[in-house]
Amino acid sequence: MKYGDQMRTIQEKFNSSNVDQPRVTVITEHNSTTYQVDGLSTEFSVNTYKFTDKKSGKEISMKQYFYERYKINLYDKQPLLFVNKPDGRIYLPTQICNEASLPEDFTKDNQKMRDLQNYKVGTAQ
Repeated sequence: MKYGDQMRTIQEKFNSSNVDQPRVTVITEHNSTTYQVDGLSTEFSVNTYKFTDKKSGKEISMKQYFYERYKINLYDKQPLLFVNKPDGRIYLPTQICNEASLPEDFTKDNQKMRDLQNYKVGTAQ
């Protein structure tokens, strides 16, 4: 599969306007927050996306922010996921996001479902 085809496949996966596919939920490594992704952006990179840091009040790049705040060195070449919020759009580097959804066929596997019972809230040992 060529790079262009791969990028289109990935963009389609994260495209929230695709009614045939549920939105992808991710959890971020740095603060364990979950987000329902609305799309994938190649418009910005971790170096070119800048915002005002609430702590310092200064403009900062995403790459610099994650390094200074969390000591995470982000890869330069990666698309950003975005989440639309009422007060604006949030961009997330793909490097720190893990898909929080179970595979489609997971619930059909009885053994996996039995194994999962050990990890219910309040029952893990």
